[in-house]
Parts: sequence; C-alpha cells; structure tokens
Amino acid sequence: MAGKKVKWETGTVYQKIENGTYYFRYQLNGQRKVVSLKTRNQKEDIKKAKEFVPVK
Repeated sequence: MAGKKVKWETGTVYQKIENGTYYFRYQLNGQRKVVSLKTRNQKEDIKKAKEFVPVK
C-alpha cells in the first residue's frame, strides 16, 4: 500500500509506491499536473509542495 495522502484545496501530496518518492498533483486551467517532489520525507514534501501551489 502506498503512503498517506495529504489533500488541500489546491492539490494532493501522495506516493505512488510505499517508501517511494512523493508527488504533488494539482489542476491548472482544467489540466491535471503532477510534479515529483524528489524526496521520501512527507514533512519536507509538504513544504516543497507549497512552492508549487498554482496562482489563480
């Protein structure tokens, strides 16, 4: 089972595989985008994901 998901209004931080890299998924102009956060530490990833929050 993959790691825990963290959902916000702007997107979701999740792992595709257990103990794998975290990803940030969000939608911008109706298109789904996924960005690799390149770490396996969820607390670090949440900080990195906040940098990718799309501007409306």
